[in-house]
Amino acid sequence: MTKLVFIGGPMGVGKSTITQALCSKFSHSVMLDGDWCWFQGDKEWDFSTTNKKMVLENITFLLNSFLKTKSFDFIFFCWVLHEKNIEQEILSRLNRPFDFYHFSLICEEKVLKNRILNRQNLLTQQQKEEQIKRALQRLKQIETLDTIKINTSFQTFQETTLEIGERLNEF
Repeated sequence: MTKLVFIGGPMGVGKSTITQALCSKFSHSVMLDGDWCWFQGDKEWDFSTTNKKMVLENITFLLNSFLKTKSFDFIFFCWVLHEKNIEQEILSRLNRPFDFYHFSLICEEKVLKNRILNRQNLLTQQQKEEQIKRALQRLKQIETLDTIKINTSFQTFQETTLEIGERLNEF
């Protein structure tokens, strides 16, 4: 049966990097980054109700397409996933049976701040400070979820990838 694996966590924790590494380690796998269904160029993201609905529809359309092909043993999906209702909304829209795993990547606040500040992107210092504030809020929310927590504070992405693979009983 296909394994659907959610990788959640605040921005800057390493979701995309680790999910890409997992996808390249597992044969017959595919990756979806929830931000790909949201990206709006270089402007500020519009978190309106209409856009949130559109993003969830895009995500579930793609996940259902991956599930329908039966070509993939693993479907890796990464996104912030800071609220239980986001997971529930996505899962309620999926049409085929699958084994489900939900990992939440967390790290120490100081580590998260440094990762965001040291990112190589075009954000201003003020934008990075705003992102840190949101990331720390999301981190607190994520820590309360009933998911498999993995602390990435002092692990390389390779170590985190290996840990998730072992928990999926594949390495």
